[in-house]
Amino acid sequence: EFDQLQNDISSEMDKNKNILEETKRIIASNEKQKKQEETLANLEHEIGMQRDKRQKLAIELGRPINLHRWRQLQISDKNRYRLIEKIHKLQKQIVASTNNIAARSSYLGEHKKILTKMKKEASARSTVSYLKSQLQELR
Repeated sequence: EFDQLQNDISSEMDKNKNILEETKRIIASNEKQKKQEETLANLEHEIGMQRDKRQKLAIELGRPINLHRWRQLQISDKNRYRLIEKIHKLQKQIVASTNNIAARSSYLGEHKKILTKMKKEASARSTVSYLKSQLQELR
């Protein structure tokens, strides 16, 4: 009976050791996750700054500087003026398509965040349930 108790104690100690190792792994993965979230926040901030810069440039494209020069060019060299108008039109189309791409990428980014959050919750649930079952076995 004494040997049986010693075996039970050693098996319980092994279980405790396994649970402790699992807890250490979870803590390490949480720290890694925090670093990744911080990097993600920095990147999102950078994206916001780039969007602001893009919008400022789009506004600048919308209003021509030195309007009197454009009128003189329109009168003196009509072909060149048409080409410049065409260039401005194409630049506006580029800005519009860039805005569209930015909107879609932000939409995808938001959904990626939601997906990663759901994955984290699912893994946390499975880990917690595993630890609960281990604790119940120890009792």
